[in-house]
Amino acid sequence: FANPAARAMAQASRGFHLRRDRVEAAHRDDNVTLQRLIFGATKAMDRVDAARGGVMRLATTSGSALSLAVGPLAGALLWSAKAPAAFVLISDPRVHTHRPEAMLRELFGLTAAEARVADRLMTGESPERTAEALDVRISTVRWHLASLYRKTGTNRQADLVRLLLSVPTV
Repeated sequence: FANPAARAMAQASRGFHLRRDRVEAAHRDDNVTLQRLIFGATKAMDRVDAARGGVMRLATTSGSALSLAVGPLAGALLWSAKAPAAFVLISDPRVHTHRPEAMLRELFGLTAAEARVADRLMTGESPERTAEALDVRISTVRWHLASLYRKTGTNRQADLVRLLLSVPTV
């Protein structure tokens, strides 16, 4: 099974391919590592000392890298108990995934304006650039930033961004 995002990444030749029931890395050395991780997650389930998956960086055709995490799926989660299965999570660090504004607002009690500032900061923008992008004064962004610190229990921009990026995306 591959979700639509994984299929789109594979079709764009982003460093891996989906072939029937397999995921394969485009570069030979990466594929050896990936298959070893998948093997460990699926075949070594009864061995206590065996690696049960792992993580790796996967080179893409554009010269950047994807992040992969591989691990076993518990038997209760499988749609077929006939064979062991593994999950392969692939993410592109260059792609910003937006946390739904409603989720941020509910979790931390943010206003719509605070959520917009938070979203810009999560992309790595400075408060000055955020002010430009949102067409507001820097003092307004600083006001929202102070409010974000108070509402999230943080006191530094790095801590705020780390906390906000830890919110799962759906």
